[in-house]
Amino acid sequence: MEIPKTNYSEIASKYDEARADWKLPLDEDLADLARKRSPVFALDVGCGTGNYIRAQVAHQKSLVHWSAAEPSLDMLSFARDKLPEVSFVECPAEHLTFSTGEFDYIYSSFSVHHFEDKACAFDEMTRVLKPDGMIKRVNI
Repeated sequence: MEIPKTNYSEIASKYDEARADWKLPLDEDLADLARKRSPVFALDVGCGTGNYIRAQVAHQKSLVHWSAAEPSLDMLSFARDKLPEVSFVECPAEHLTFSTGEFDYIYSSFSVHHFEDKACAFDEMTRVLKPDGMIKRVNI
């Protein structure tokens, strides 16, 4: 069964309104990693408007250096406005424009079903992950 594609350029301006009451908790896996090594270099793949990163910055601002990948330039525009300190890159998960072994932690939520080539996307995430790093995928 093929999942219909969402045009995020069309919904970007209203994306956060629909999620205004979402309270994102501390990511315990990321916090545990930050207790072991600091700073943590983290990547959010399919970051949307940056809601997850914004929540995590509020919980542990100085412990994590954030980068984010998102294929929708319109979604990135909203994320950049919220989080000017984060390095945002317009790219799909299948073609991450980061160096091999750059990240300690990679997070992806609500986006895997949008990946055109899931195997390629996870190969790319594995490529940019440090050998002892962690990938966390959340789909709800």
